Amino acid sequence: MNAMTAMTKHYFENEKTSASMKAKTPWWNDGNVAEVAKGAVFLASDDADWVTGIALPIDGGFSAQ
Repeated sequence: MNAMTAMTKHYFENEKTSASMKAKTPWWNDGNVAEVAKGAVFLASDDADWVTGIALPIDGGFSAQ
């Protein structure tokens, strides 16, 4: 399962684009909705009491390239 949505479907279905995106992340997979949900659950939990005003990229390191 990957993070394919109506907005990103064309990226994943295009073999060349998908390969290029995978080459720019340290993770071997496309990611999935459960991984994004884990970030949301963390931010909604007591463990995030002191977390304020941040962007939390959940993209397998893609934005850190």
